[in-house]
Amino acid sequence: MSILRPRKNLNILICGYYGEGNLGDDAILRALLDTLPREFLPIVTSYNQWYIQNYFKVKTVARRSITKVVKSMLKSDILLLGGGSLLQDSTSLRSLLYYGTIITVARIQGKTIILWAQGLGPLERSSSHFFARQLLHAVTGISWRDAKSKKMSENWKIQTTLGDDPVWGYPQQCWAGIDGPIVVCWKPTHLLNLAKWSSLLLELDILSYKCEKPVWWIPFHKTEDLGLLADLQFYKLIPQRLAKISFEYCVNTPAEALSIFRQASIVLSMRLHALILASLAGAPCEALSCDPKINIAAEYMKIHCIDMKSDSPFNNAASRWKVTLGEGVLSTQSHFLPNNLSIHTSLLDYFKLE
Repeated sequence: MSILRPRKNLNILICGYYGEGNLGDDAILRALLDTLPREFLPIVTSYNQWYIQNYFKVKTVARRSITKVVKSMLKSDILLLGGGSLLQDSTSLRSLLYYGTIITVARIQGKTIILWAQGLGPLERSSSHFFARQLLHAVTGISWRDAKSKKMSENWKIQTTLGDDPVWGYPQQCWAGIDGPIVVCWKPTHLLNLAKWSSLLLELDILSYKCEKPVWWIPFHKTEDLGLLADLQFYKLIPQRLAKISFEYCVNTPAEALSIFRQASIVLSMRLHALILASLAGAPCEALSCDPKINIAAEYMKIHCIDMKSDSPFNNAASRWKVTLGEGVLSTQSHFLPNNLSIHTSLLDYFKLE
C-alpha cells in the first residue's frame, strides 16, 4: 500500500472511546488535539457529543453508530485511532470487531490509517491475535505508549515507534495537599469479592483514622465508578467510622481532576490516567492493579503497586500508605527519557503538508 502524501487541510476522523464518561480517554483526546497539525480538520467519534463539542470545540459523530462513523470516515482523508487500548478483547470482543471494521473499510478505500499512542491488548483469544495482526499490517503508521505493545507488534514483523503516554504532556502542578484529604479512584472489579473489599476498606479506615483525614471518592470513569461508594455502603462493607467521613465528588474534565489531585494528601488509584494526572499534580500516589498496564505504569513511575490478583493483597496496606501519605513528590515525568512524547507528535507531523 502506498503512503498518502497529504495536501493542505486534510479531514481527519479521530476514533476512540470519547465522551463515554472516562476522564482518561478524554485526557488523551485533549493531548491529541493540542498537538494536531493545523492542516488537519478533525471530527471526533463521541457518545456524549454535546460535551465533546463544547469542551474540546470540535465536530463530532455518534461513536455508537457504526454506520455514521463509516460514512464520516469515507469523507475523511485520514483515519486516526487515538490513545487508549482500542484493539483488545478483555472488556468484550465487540471493541475489537468495532475498530477492526472501521480499519478494514478504511483500508479498502485506500485511506491513511494511523494508530496514535496506542496500547495493544489484552488479547485473550487466539482468534483475536490473528485478527489484530492482520489489522496492524493494514495500518500506515503506528506509535505505541508502552514497550510491551511495541514488542508484540515487532514479533509480528511490524515496524512501529514508542513514546510515553500522551497524558504526561499535561502541565505540572504545584502540590498543595499536605493537609488535604485522601483521594481514591477505585472501580468495580471481578478481582475483589466481598471479603477482599472488606479487607481493603478496613485498611482505608485505619489510614483515615490514624491520619485524621476525610476520604474523597472520585468516579474517574462515571459510567462504571459512579455510585461505587453507595453500593459498598448498601452491602454494609464500609466501616461505620469510614462511612461518616467518605464523600463522592464528581469531576467532569481532566482539568477538574488535576485540581482535586493537587489538594490530595495521597491518591490511591485503580485507574491508569488518574495515577498520571495525580503525579503531575505533585500528589503522592499508590497504585492498586487489576490490569497489567497499571503494573507497568507503577514500575515506570517508581511507585508502590498492590496486585489485586494475589490471595491477600491488602495485608498491612494502611501502614504502607501512611509512609507515602503527605510526602511531596516531583512529577515522575522527570524520570522519563527526553522527547519521548515527541514521538507521537512526529508521527502526526509526517503526514502534514511539507
